[in-house]
Amino acid sequence: AVLVTGGAAAAVAAGRARRPQWGRRSRRRAVLCGTAVGRHGDIASGKCEVRDVGDVGLGMVALESIRTGELLFSEAPILSMPTSTKAEGDRPTLGEQAALASDLLSKSDASAQAKFWELSDSFWPQQKTVAGIFQTNGMEAGGRTRVFSAISRLNHSCNPNVNRAWQEDEGVMALRATRDIEVGEELCTSYIFPLYYSAAERQTKLQSNWKFVCRCTACTQSGDARAQSDKARKELAVKVCKLGVFRETMLTTPPHAAVLSTFEENLWEMVADTGELLKVEFGPNPALLANLFFDALQVAEALGCEGSATELAQLALDASCRAEGPSSSRSAELQRRLGGRAPENC
Repeated sequence: AVLVTGGAAAAVAAGRARRPQWGRRSRRRAVLCGTAVGRHGDIASGKCEVRDVGDVGLGMVALESIRTGELLFSEAPILSMPTSTKAEGDRPTLGEQAALASDLLSKSDASAQAKFWELSDSFWPQQKTVAGIFQTNGMEAGGRTRVFSAISRLNHSCNPNVNRAWQEDEGVMALRATRDIEVGEELCTSYIFPLYYSAAERQTKLQSNWKFVCRCTACTQSGDARAQSDKARKELAVKVCKLGVFRETMLTTPPHAAVLSTFEENLWEMVADTGELLKVEFGPNPALLANLFFDALQVAEALGCEGSATELAQLALDASCRAEGPSSSRSAELQRRLGGRAPENC
């Protein structure tokens, strides 16, 4: 586990602030999110493959045990277009997206076209369309919406076990494990962000945007278990919102020096409470922890607490490296903030 230490830790420890311990590896037994049957294709790394996973059709399945933070593979898109094509930054209409996607596809090579048409169309499954495939499989990354041959095969889970992160310098999407994964387990990402909606709200969003009913472990809970999960996610939404409000307040109304230590103490309390709740609901998911630490880092910077800012930047970098890799835009930014310091566990 990573224990927050250092000069700033000693300064705040003099008060009542709790410093969290963050586990690097999950030892909890993984839960299957699909049943693997049949064989339809391999990924170059040999760590996973695309195959039939039952009622939901094709999915991606682990061929070997995978550890938290491990890179499964990276993939370049087969089709990419600007998320916004208008001068004012508005999103293009579906018709404009379809026209641009069709034009780009027509200029692609035969291999890319064939891979594109193999993908699912949630909107017109009986007679696939460019617009339907693009809408079903497109992922926003680096200011563009991109379609991938393999990564677009990932099915959804409201408790995902992999994280996808765009690597701008390399022009690829990297896929990393957010917890330990067992042989035969389906690899699932999340189609919705953030993950802090209730089960009913998530179902509404998924049916509206992708035309399916989610049957992941989080959504198939019932009774007290489902109520507790909904409550935890609602509390997480509130806590993350409070961090944002805290930052904006500190930027507009900086605290007096006499009470600065109290505000710093409060920040670490918020980080500890939110982190503990995240681990209860999602396990030690490095992608979610990276978001938490990065948000808290911005609060510490707004407060002018250099010691805490440095510690949070290191925590954010360690989590970001495991969730996104050392060359993601966030990891690179955090390394710059830390004077080029390399991540500890990547």
